Amino acid sequence: MIDTAAPRKTFATRWSAIAALFRRRETLAMLGLGFASGLPLLLILSTLSVWLRQGGISRSDIGLLAFALLAYSLKPFWAPLVDRFRLPVLHRLLGQRRSWMLLAQCFIAFAIAAMALGNPQVDVARLAIFAVVLAFSSATLDIAVDAWRVESGSSAEQGALASATQIGYRIANLMAGAMALYLVEIFSHGADPHADWPIVNTAWQYAYWAMAGLTLVGFAAIMFAPEPAASRTRKPLRGISALIEPLGEFFARERDSWPIVLTFIFIAQISLYAMGPMANPMYVDTGYTPAEIATATEVIGVIFTSVGTIAGGLAVARYGVANMLALAVASLSLPTVALAWVAISPHEFGRLATAIAFDNFANGFGGTVFIAYLTAYTNPAHAATQYALLAAWLQLPGRFVGPFTGMFIDHLEPQFGSAGANAVFFTGTALIGVPAILLAIWCAALLRKKEAATAPAAPA
Repeated sequence: MIDTAAPRKTFATRWSAIAALFRRRETLAMLGLGFASGLPLLLILSTLSVWLRQGGISRSDIGLLAFALLAYSLKPFWAPLVDRFRLPVLHRLLGQRRSWMLLAQCFIAFAIAAMALGNPQVDVARLAIFAVVLAFSSATLDIAVDAWRVESGSSAEQGALASATQIGYRIANLMAGAMALYLVEIFSHGADPHADWPIVNTAWQYAYWAMAGLTLVGFAAIMFAPEPAASRTRKPLRGISALIEPLGEFFARERDSWPIVLTFIFIAQISLYAMGPMANPMYVDTGYTPAEIATATEVIGVIFTSVGTIAGGLAVARYGVANMLALAVASLSLPTVALAWVAISPHEFGRLATAIAFDNFANGFGGTVFIAYLTAYTNPAHAATQYALLAAWLQLPGRFVGPFTGMFIDHLEPQFGSAGANAVFFTGTALIGVPAILLAIWCAALLRKKEAATAPAAPA
Protein backbone atom coordinates (compact mmCIF):
# COMPACT_ATOMS: atom_id res chain seq x y z
CA MET A 1 0.00 0.00 0.00
CA ILE A 2 1.36 3.41 -0.97
CA ASP A 3 1.17 6.06 1.76
CA THR A 4 0.23 9.40 0.16
CA ALA A 5 -0.29 11.28 3.44
CA ALA A 6 3.28 12.51 3.72
CA PRO A 7 3.44 14.22 0.30
CA ARG A 8 0.08 15.92 0.94
CA LYS A 9 1.31 17.10 4.32
CA THR A 10 4.53 18.39 2.79
CA PHE A 11 2.62 20.28 0.10
CA ALA A 12 0.14 21.72 2.61
CA THR A 13 2.91 22.73 4.99
CA ARG A 14 4.85 24.45 2.23
CA TRP A 15 1.93 26.59 1.07
CA SER A 16 0.76 27.23 4.64
CA ALA A 17 4.19 28.69 5.38
CA ILE A 18 3.98 30.87 2.28
CA ALA A 19 0.50 32.10 3.29
CA ALA A 20 1.81 32.94 6.76
CA LEU A 21 4.33 35.32 5.20
CA PHE A 22 1.45 37.40 3.80
CA ARG A 23 -0.29 37.60 7.21
CA ARG A 24 2.59 39.19 9.12
CA ARG A 25 2.01 42.68 10.55
CA GLU A 26 4.99 43.91 8.55
CA THR A 27 3.46 42.62 5.31
CA LEU A 28 0.13 44.30 6.06
CA ALA A 29 1.91 47.54 6.95
CA MET A 30 3.83 47.27 3.69
CA LEU A 31 0.55 47.51 1.77
CA GLY A 32 -0.06 50.98 3.21
CA LEU A 33 3.55 52.06 2.82
CA GLY A 34 3.50 50.86 -0.77
CA PHE A 35 0.37 52.96 -1.29
CA ALA A 36 2.15 56.01 0.12
CA SER A 37 5.12 55.41 -2.20
CA GLY A 38 2.94 54.87 -5.26
CA LEU A 39 0.60 57.85 -4.95
CA PRO A 40 2.98 60.63 -6.12
CA LEU A 41 4.41 59.06 -9.28
CA LEU A 42 1.40 59.36 -11.60
CA LEU A 43 0.67 62.83 -10.25
CA ILE A 44 4.13 63.79 -11.51
CA LEU A 45 4.01 61.84 -14.77
CA SER A 46 1.04 60.10 -16.40
CA THR A 47 -1.93 61.91 -14.86
CA LEU A 48 -0.16 65.24 -15.04
CA SER A 49 0.68 64.58 -18.70
CA VAL A 50 -3.05 64.30 -19.51
CA TRP A 51 -3.72 67.59 -17.70
CA LEU A 52 -0.90 69.28 -19.60
CA ARG A 53 -1.91 67.78 -22.96
CA GLN A 54 -5.51 68.93 -22.51
CA GLY A 55 -4.11 72.35 -21.64
CA GLY A 56 -2.33 72.51 -25.00
CA ILE A 57 1.21 71.75 -23.82
CA SER A 58 3.34 70.08 -26.53
CA ARG A 59 4.56 66.50 -26.31
CA SER A 60 8.15 67.72 -26.32
CA ASP A 61 7.52 69.91 -23.28
CA ILE A 62 5.60 67.13 -21.53
CA GLY A 63 8.54 64.82 -22.12
CA LEU A 64 10.92 67.34 -20.57
CA LEU A 65 8.84 67.29 -17.40
CA ALA A 66 10.15 63.76 -16.88
CA PHE A 67 13.39 65.41 -15.71
CA ALA A 68 11.54 65.85 -12.40
CA LEU A 69 11.90 62.09 -11.99
CA LEU A 70 15.68 62.50 -11.77
CA ALA A 71 15.04 62.93 -8.06
CA TYR A 72 14.55 59.16 -7.86
CA SER A 73 17.94 58.61 -9.47
CA LEU A 74 19.72 61.23 -7.37
CA LYS A 75 18.43 59.95 -4.04
CA PRO A 76 21.66 58.10 -3.16
CA PHE A 77 23.19 61.51 -2.46
CA TRP A 78 20.91 62.04 0.54
CA ALA A 79 20.17 58.38 1.33
CA PRO A 80 23.00 58.29 3.93
CA LEU A 81 21.28 61.20 5.67
CA VAL A 82 17.99 59.28 5.78
CA ASP A 83 19.84 56.13 6.81
CA ARG A 84 21.70 57.52 9.80
CA PHE A 85 20.76 61.12 10.73
CA ARG A 86 18.40 61.24 13.69
CA LEU A 87 15.63 63.81 13.32
CA PRO A 88 15.12 65.86 16.49
CA VAL A 89 12.06 64.84 18.53
CA LEU A 90 10.64 62.62 15.75
CA HIS A 91 13.41 60.03 16.15
CA ARG A 92 12.67 59.67 19.85
CA LEU A 93 8.94 59.28 19.18
CA LEU A 94 8.95 57.08 16.08
CA GLY A 95 12.43 55.70 15.46
CA GLN A 96 14.80 56.16 12.52
CA ARG A 97 12.70 54.78 9.67
CA ARG A 98 9.26 56.02 10.64
CA SER A 99 10.46 59.52 11.56
CA TRP A 100 11.84 60.04 8.06
CA MET A 101 8.71 58.53 6.53
CA LEU A 102 6.55 61.01 8.43
CA LEU A 103 8.66 64.02 7.41
CA ALA A 104 8.64 63.00 3.74
CA GLN A 105 4.89 62.32 3.81
CA CYS A 106 4.23 65.83 5.14
CA PHE A 107 6.09 67.35 2.19
CA ILE A 108 4.25 65.05 -0.23
CA ALA A 109 0.88 66.25 1.07
CA PHE A 110 2.01 69.88 0.78
CA ALA A 111 3.32 69.49 -2.80
CA ILE A 112 0.15 67.80 -4.09
CA ALA A 113 -2.00 70.50 -2.49
CA ALA A 114 0.17 73.18 -4.10
CA MET A 115 -0.22 71.54 -7.53
CA ALA A 116 -3.99 71.64 -6.99
CA LEU A 117 -3.77 75.43 -7.36
CA GLY A 118 -2.16 75.23 -10.82
CA ASN A 119 -3.23 76.01 -14.39
CA PRO A 120 -0.93 74.87 -17.23
CA GLN A 121 -2.24 77.52 -19.64
CA VAL A 122 -1.44 80.31 -17.18
CA ASP A 123 1.65 79.14 -15.31
CA VAL A 124 2.98 75.74 -16.25
CA ALA A 125 6.20 76.58 -14.40
CA ARG A 126 4.30 76.51 -11.10
CA LEU A 127 3.14 72.98 -11.77
CA ALA A 128 6.65 71.98 -12.81
CA ILE A 129 8.23 73.41 -9.64
CA PHE A 130 5.87 71.61 -7.29
CA ALA A 131 6.16 68.44 -9.37
CA VAL A 132 9.90 68.58 -8.62
CA VAL A 133 9.20 69.15 -4.90
CA LEU A 134 6.83 66.19 -4.98
CA ALA A 135 9.42 64.03 -6.72
CA PHE A 136 12.16 64.80 -4.17
CA SER A 137 9.77 64.23 -1.26
CA SER A 138 8.57 60.96 -2.79
CA ALA A 139 12.15 59.80 -3.39
CA THR A 140 12.95 60.52 0.26
CA LEU A 141 9.94 58.48 1.36
CA ASP A 142 11.09 55.63 -0.89
CA ILE A 143 14.52 55.62 0.78
CA ALA A 144 12.97 55.20 4.22
CA VAL A 145 10.34 52.69 3.10
CA ASP A 146 12.86 50.53 1.22
CA ALA A 147 15.16 50.50 4.25
CA TRP A 148 12.24 49.59 6.50
CA ARG A 149 11.30 46.71 4.17
CA VAL A 150 14.84 45.33 3.98
CA GLU A 151 15.15 45.42 7.78
CA SER A 152 11.68 43.96 8.41
CA GLY A 153 12.10 40.50 6.96
CA SER A 154 14.52 37.70 6.20
CA SER A 155 15.43 36.72 2.66
CA ALA A 156 12.59 34.18 2.71
CA GLU A 157 10.13 36.91 3.72
CA GLN A 158 11.24 39.47 1.13
CA GLY A 159 9.07 38.00 -1.63
CA ALA A 160 5.91 38.61 0.40
CA LEU A 161 7.07 42.10 1.37
CA ALA A 162 7.91 42.90 -2.25
CA SER A 163 4.51 41.64 -3.36
CA ALA A 164 2.76 43.77 -0.71
CA THR A 165 4.83 46.76 -1.83
CA GLN A 166 3.70 46.33 -5.41
CA ILE A 167 0.03 45.75 -4.53
CA GLY A 168 -0.12 48.87 -2.36
CA TYR A 169 1.79 50.77 -5.01
CA ARG A 170 -0.64 49.74 -7.76
CA ILE A 171 -3.70 50.54 -5.66
CA ALA A 172 -2.24 54.02 -5.25
CA ASN A 173 -1.75 54.13 -9.02
CA LEU A 174 -5.45 53.31 -9.33
CA MET A 175 -6.30 56.30 -7.16
CA ALA A 176 -3.82 58.73 -8.72
CA GLY A 177 -4.67 57.55 -12.22
CA ALA A 178 -8.21 56.25 -12.62
CA MET A 179 -9.82 58.05 -9.70
CA ALA A 180 -8.20 61.36 -10.62
CA LEU A 181 -9.28 61.08 -14.26
CA TYR A 182 -12.79 60.00 -13.32
CA LEU A 183 -13.06 62.98 -10.98
CA VAL A 184 -12.03 65.26 -13.83
CA GLU A 185 -14.83 63.81 -15.98
CA ILE A 186 -17.35 64.19 -13.15
CA PHE A 187 -16.40 67.72 -12.12
CA SER A 188 -16.08 68.97 -15.70
CA HIS A 189 -19.39 67.37 -16.77
CA GLY A 190 -17.67 66.22 -19.98
CA ALA A 191 -16.70 69.76 -21.01
CA ASP A 192 -14.46 70.22 -24.06
CA PRO A 193 -11.01 71.41 -22.90
CA HIS A 194 -10.62 73.47 -26.09
CA ALA A 195 -13.90 75.34 -25.64
CA ASP A 196 -14.38 75.30 -21.86
CA TRP A 197 -10.89 75.25 -20.42
CA PRO A 198 -11.70 77.11 -17.14
CA ILE A 199 -14.26 74.42 -16.28
CA VAL A 200 -11.90 71.59 -17.18
CA ASN A 201 -8.98 73.11 -15.28
CA THR A 202 -11.11 73.58 -12.17
CA ALA A 203 -12.02 69.90 -12.41
CA TRP A 204 -8.33 69.03 -12.49
CA GLN A 205 -7.73 71.17 -9.41
CA TYR A 206 -10.49 69.38 -7.49
CA ALA A 207 -9.00 66.04 -8.52
CA TYR A 208 -5.59 66.98 -7.15
CA TRP A 209 -7.17 68.16 -3.89
CA ALA A 210 -8.72 64.71 -3.58
CA MET A 211 -5.30 63.14 -4.11
CA ALA A 212 -3.88 65.32 -1.34
CA GLY A 213 -6.55 63.86 0.94
CA LEU A 214 -5.41 60.32 0.11
CA THR A 215 -2.03 61.00 1.71
CA LEU A 216 -3.84 60.22 4.98
CA VAL A 217 -3.49 56.53 4.06
CA GLY A 218 0.28 56.92 4.18
CA PHE A 219 0.17 58.68 7.54
CA ALA A 220 -1.93 55.82 8.97
CA ALA A 221 0.45 53.18 7.60
CA ILE A 222 3.45 54.93 9.14
CA MET A 223 1.77 54.83 12.54
CA PHE A 224 0.83 51.14 12.13
CA ALA A 225 4.24 49.93 10.93
CA PRO A 226 6.54 48.60 13.69
CA GLU A 227 10.00 50.13 13.83
CA PRO A 228 12.59 47.45 12.88
CA ALA A 229 14.88 46.36 15.70
CA ALA A 230 17.93 46.78 13.47
CA SER A 231 17.34 50.50 12.99
CA ARG A 232 16.94 51.06 16.75
CA THR A 233 20.35 49.62 17.60
CA ARG A 234 22.45 50.99 14.74
CA LYS A 235 24.97 53.70 15.53
CA PRO A 236 24.90 56.76 13.27
CA LEU A 237 27.67 57.24 10.70
CA ARG A 238 28.97 60.73 10.22
CA GLY A 239 30.45 62.63 7.30
CA ILE A 240 31.59 60.97 4.12
CA SER A 241 31.78 57.58 5.85
CA ALA A 242 27.97 57.45 5.68
CA LEU A 243 28.31 56.96 1.90
CA ILE A 244 31.76 55.38 1.60
CA GLU A 245 31.21 52.56 4.09
CA PRO A 246 28.06 51.15 2.39
CA LEU A 247 29.73 51.42 -1.02
CA GLY A 248 32.92 49.78 0.18
CA GLU A 249 31.02 46.94 1.82
CA PHE A 250 29.09 46.23 -1.39
CA PHE A 251 32.17 46.15 -3.64
CA ALA A 252 34.12 44.03 -1.15
CA ARG A 253 31.25 41.56 -0.79
CA GLU A 254 30.63 41.31 -4.55
CA ARG A 255 34.26 41.72 -5.63
CA ASP A 256 34.03 39.07 -8.38
CA SER A 257 30.56 39.78 -9.72
CA TRP A 258 29.84 43.50 -9.29
CA PRO A 259 30.76 44.60 -12.87
CA ILE A 260 28.27 42.25 -14.51
CA VAL A 261 25.62 42.75 -11.80
CA LEU A 262 25.73 46.55 -12.08
CA THR A 263 25.71 46.39 -15.89
CA PHE A 264 22.65 44.17 -15.77
CA ILE A 265 20.82 46.41 -13.30
CA PHE A 266 21.67 49.47 -15.41
CA ILE A 267 19.98 48.14 -18.57
CA ALA A 268 17.29 45.87 -17.07
CA GLN A 269 14.37 48.32 -17.13
CA ILE A 270 15.42 50.98 -19.62
CA SER A 271 12.59 50.09 -22.01
CA LEU A 272 10.01 50.42 -19.23
CA TYR A 273 11.22 53.86 -18.19
CA ALA A 274 11.55 55.03 -21.80
CA MET A 275 7.95 54.25 -22.74
CA GLY A 276 6.35 55.55 -19.53
CA PRO A 277 6.08 59.30 -20.29
CA MET A 278 4.55 58.76 -23.74
CA ALA A 279 1.88 56.13 -23.05
CA ASN A 280 -0.92 58.47 -21.95
CA PRO A 281 -0.21 61.11 -24.62
CA MET A 282 -0.45 58.29 -27.20
CA TYR A 283 -3.86 57.30 -25.83
CA VAL A 284 -5.01 60.92 -26.08
CA ASP A 285 -3.69 61.18 -29.66
CA THR A 286 -5.52 57.96 -30.58
CA GLY A 287 -8.79 59.53 -29.46
CA TYR A 288 -9.40 57.97 -26.05
CA THR A 289 -11.11 60.13 -23.42
CA PRO A 290 -9.79 60.59 -19.86
CA ALA A 291 -12.52 58.24 -18.60
CA GLU A 292 -11.53 55.53 -21.11
CA ILE A 293 -7.85 55.97 -20.26
CA ALA A 294 -8.66 55.75 -16.56
CA THR A 295 -10.73 52.59 -16.93
CA ALA A 296 -8.14 50.82 -19.07
CA THR A 297 -4.90 51.91 -17.41
CA GLU A 298 -5.88 52.37 -13.80
CA VAL A 299 -8.80 49.99 -13.21
CA ILE A 300 -8.17 47.09 -15.57
CA GLY A 301 -4.44 47.79 -15.54
CA VAL A 302 -4.17 47.89 -11.76
CA ILE A 303 -6.22 44.71 -11.38
CA PHE A 304 -3.94 42.82 -13.75
CA THR A 305 -0.83 44.39 -12.24
CA SER A 306 -1.97 43.23 -8.80
CA VAL A 307 -2.57 39.70 -10.11
CA GLY A 308 0.87 39.75 -11.71
CA THR A 309 2.37 41.07 -8.49
CA ILE A 310 0.84 38.26 -6.44
CA ALA A 311 2.06 35.76 -9.03
CA GLY A 312 5.54 37.24 -8.79
CA GLY A 313 5.56 37.07 -4.99
CA LEU A 314 4.38 33.45 -5.01
CA ALA A 315 6.93 32.56 -7.69
CA VAL A 316 9.78 34.05 -5.65
CA ALA A 317 8.61 32.28 -2.49
CA ARG A 318 8.22 28.94 -4.31
CA TYR A 319 11.01 28.91 -6.90
CA GLY A 320 13.46 31.61 -5.80
CA VAL A 321 14.61 34.84 -7.43
CA ALA A 322 17.31 33.30 -9.61
CA ASN A 323 14.95 30.89 -11.36
CA MET A 324 12.52 33.71 -12.20
CA LEU A 325 15.00 36.42 -13.20
CA ALA A 326 15.14 36.01 -16.99
CA LEU A 327 11.36 35.67 -17.22
CA ALA A 328 10.98 38.78 -15.06
CA VAL A 329 13.21 40.91 -17.27
CA ALA A 330 11.41 39.72 -20.41
CA SER A 331 8.13 40.68 -18.71
CA LEU A 332 9.40 44.23 -18.21
CA SER A 333 10.22 44.92 -21.86
CA LEU A 334 8.68 42.74 -24.58
CA PRO A 335 4.98 43.35 -23.71
CA THR A 336 5.43 47.01 -24.74
CA VAL A 337 4.77 45.80 -28.30
CA ALA A 338 1.10 45.64 -27.30
CA LEU A 339 1.03 49.43 -27.09
CA ALA A 340 2.33 49.69 -30.65
CA TRP A 341 -0.70 47.59 -31.66
CA VAL A 342 -2.98 50.12 -29.94
CA ALA A 343 -1.28 53.05 -31.68
CA ILE A 344 -1.95 51.78 -35.21
CA SER A 345 -5.43 50.38 -34.52
CA PRO A 346 -8.82 52.11 -34.70
CA HIS A 347 -10.29 53.64 -31.57
CA GLU A 348 -11.69 50.58 -29.81
CA PHE A 349 -11.80 50.30 -26.03
CA GLY A 350 -11.63 46.50 -25.95
CA ARG A 351 -8.32 46.55 -27.82
CA LEU A 352 -6.87 49.14 -25.44
CA ALA A 353 -8.01 47.17 -22.39
CA THR A 354 -6.56 43.91 -23.72
CA ALA A 355 -3.17 45.44 -24.47
CA ILE A 356 -2.93 47.14 -21.10
CA ALA A 357 -4.05 44.03 -19.20
CA PHE A 358 -1.31 41.99 -20.89
CA ASP A 359 1.36 44.65 -20.36
CA ASN A 360 0.46 45.33 -16.73
CA PHE A 361 0.26 41.68 -15.67
CA ALA A 362 3.74 41.17 -17.08
CA ASN A 363 5.08 44.33 -15.42
CA GLY A 364 3.57 43.38 -12.06
CA PHE A 365 5.21 39.96 -12.20
CA GLY A 366 8.57 41.26 -13.35
CA GLY A 367 8.65 44.21 -10.98
CA THR A 368 8.07 42.04 -7.91
CA VAL A 369 10.83 39.63 -8.86
CA PHE A 370 13.22 42.51 -9.53
CA ILE A 371 12.58 44.12 -6.14
CA ALA A 372 13.54 40.81 -4.54
CA TYR A 373 16.63 40.67 -6.80
CA LEU A 374 17.86 44.09 -5.67
CA THR A 375 17.19 43.16 -2.06
CA ALA A 376 19.39 40.08 -2.45
CA TYR A 377 22.36 42.41 -3.05
CA THR A 378 21.55 44.68 -0.09
CA ASN A 379 23.17 44.30 3.33
CA PRO A 380 20.60 45.09 6.07
CA ALA A 381 23.36 46.91 7.96
CA HIS A 382 23.34 49.56 5.19
CA ALA A 383 19.76 49.07 4.01
CA ALA A 384 18.73 52.61 3.05
CA THR A 385 21.93 53.64 1.30
CA GLN A 386 22.66 50.42 -0.59
CA TYR A 387 19.10 49.88 -1.81
CA ALA A 388 18.82 53.54 -2.81
CA LEU A 389 22.08 53.25 -4.77
CA LEU A 390 20.96 50.10 -6.59
CA ALA A 391 17.48 51.47 -7.31
CA ALA A 392 18.90 54.77 -8.56
CA TRP A 393 21.39 52.94 -10.78
CA LEU A 394 18.47 50.93 -12.18
CA GLN A 395 16.48 54.09 -12.96
CA LEU A 396 19.31 56.30 -14.20
CA PRO A 397 19.33 55.48 -17.95
CA GLY A 398 15.56 55.74 -18.18
CA ARG A 399 15.57 59.11 -16.46
CA PHE A 400 17.82 60.55 -19.17
CA VAL A 401 16.08 58.78 -22.06
CA GLY A 402 12.51 59.51 -20.91
CA PRO A 403 12.56 63.31 -21.22
CA PHE A 404 13.52 63.11 -24.90
CA THR A 405 11.03 60.47 -26.02
CA GLY A 406 8.45 63.10 -26.95
CA MET A 407 10.99 64.79 -29.22
CA PHE A 408 11.76 61.42 -30.82
CA ILE A 409 8.09 60.80 -31.65
CA ASP A 410 7.66 64.38 -32.91
CA HIS A 411 10.69 63.82 -35.18
CA LEU A 412 9.16 60.63 -36.61
CA GLU A 413 5.67 62.05 -37.08
CA PRO A 414 6.25 63.88 -40.42
CA GLN A 415 7.47 60.64 -41.99
CA PHE A 416 5.18 58.05 -40.38
CA GLY A 417 2.20 60.06 -39.17
CA SER A 418 1.08 60.22 -35.55
CA ALA A 419 -0.02 56.58 -35.32
CA GLY A 420 3.02 55.24 -37.16
CA ALA A 421 5.46 57.30 -35.10
CA ASN A 422 3.96 55.97 -31.88
CA ALA A 423 4.05 52.40 -33.20
CA VAL A 424 7.72 52.66 -34.19
CA PHE A 425 8.57 54.12 -30.79
CA PHE A 426 6.82 51.47 -28.69
CA THR A 427 8.18 48.62 -30.81
CA GLY A 428 11.67 50.04 -30.39
CA THR A 429 11.33 50.30 -26.62
CA ALA A 430 10.44 46.61 -26.48
CA LEU A 431 13.43 45.57 -28.58
CA ILE A 432 15.99 47.48 -26.51
CA GLY A 433 15.18 45.11 -23.64
CA VAL A 434 16.55 42.05 -25.46
CA PRO A 435 20.21 42.46 -24.28
CA ALA A 436 19.02 42.61 -20.66
CA ILE A 437 17.11 39.34 -21.11
CA LEU A 438 20.26 37.60 -22.33
CA LEU A 439 22.30 39.09 -19.48
CA ALA A 440 19.69 37.94 -16.96
CA ILE A 441 20.60 34.31 -17.65
CA TRP A 442 24.21 35.01 -16.61
CA CYS A 443 23.16 37.02 -13.56
CA ALA A 444 20.79 34.27 -12.43
CA ALA A 445 23.74 31.87 -12.36
CA LEU A 446 25.77 34.38 -10.33
CA LEU A 447 22.92 34.75 -7.85
CA ARG A 448 22.62 30.97 -7.42
CA LYS A 449 26.34 30.85 -6.69
CA LYS A 450 26.00 33.69 -4.19
CA GLU A 451 23.06 32.01 -2.43
CA ALA A 452 24.91 28.70 -2.26
CA ALA A 453 27.95 30.40 -0.72
CA THR A 454 25.92 32.18 1.97
CA ALA A 455 23.46 29.37 2.77
CA PRO A 456 23.85 27.87 6.28
CA ALA A 457 25.57 24.51 6.33
CA ALA A 458 23.30 21.48 6.61
CA PRO A 459 23.49 19.66 9.98
CA ALA A 460 25.67 16.58 9.96
